[in-house]
Parts: sequence; C-alpha cells; structure tokens
Amino acid sequence: MLGLGQNFPCFLVDLPKIIESNGSIARLGRVSKELVVETENRKLTILSFIILSAVAAYILYLTLTLAADIGRFGGSNVFGTGLSWTVVGGSVSGVLGLVCFLVLSLNHTALEFSDEVFGELKKVTWPGSKDTAMSTVVVSIMVVIAALAFMLMDFVWGHFFGWIL
Repeated sequence: MLGLGQNFPCFLVDLPKIIESNGSIARLGRVSKELVVETENRKLTILSFIILSAVAAYILYLTLTLAADIGRFGGSNVFGTGLSWTVVGGSVSGVLGLVCFLVLSLNHTALEFSDEVFGELKKVTWPGSKDTAMSTVVVSIMVVIAALAFMLMDFVWGHFFGWIL
C-alpha cells in the first residue's frame, strides 16, 4: 500500500487496514489520528474536485454547443467526423473535465489548501435550528418594514412630482 511520504494522493491510503492493524483509533498515535482526519478531509476534497470539474465541463459543453448553434457551423458533420456538435462538444468537455480533475487532485498546493479549508469548516460552531429560525424571522420582519418604507417614499414622491408637473 502507498504511504503518505510518497508523492501520491492521500486518498490512496487504505484507512480500514490501518485501523484494523493497530486495534482502534483511540490506540493510534497522534500522527495516526491526524492521518484519519486528513483522510476524511481528503475524501471531501476529492469530492469537491469532482463536482468542480463536472460543473466546469458542463459549462464548457453548453458554451461549445451554443457557439455552434449561433455560428451555424459544422451541422451534423463536425470536422468531417460525421458527428454532431452535441457529441463532439460532450466529448471535448468530458475530456477537459477529466483533465481538470487530474490537475486539481495531483496538485499538492490545491490539495493542502482544500484540506485546510475543510479542517477549518469542521472547527466552526454553527448556530442551532432555534437561533437560525429566530434570525430568519427577524430578517423577514426587517424586509417587510423596508418594503413598506420604500412603498411609502415612492407614493409620496410620486404624488409630489405629479403635483409639480
């Protein structure tokens, strides 16, 4: 199995085997506990890279097919391949999405940054549902008050300028 000391992504580490060989996470050393946290963060990092690459590929696909529709070029025989722009655009964007994922997942700086972001997000104390509900009520009331104030100002200024003109 590949270790973390090598230049391979951390998601290749077989965490269940590490835990089974040492008994439990509690008996693992401090470094191994950090490995568990890093591996959990790495799963989220890889998932976010997959989602980011898929969204980028989809946007590229929409852009390519829209450009082909607007330019009215290619038709059903793009570059003499006999394929439509839907197929060519999907293939090109899929390959570039895969390249985007590979570049992100093999980039040490991007991996470290994303791992640190997910680590910090786990440290944040999120408000409970009661606090969230109360904040939502307060914001909703303030929006209604602001809407009424703008409506009153619009009414007053409308009549004022109607009287002048």
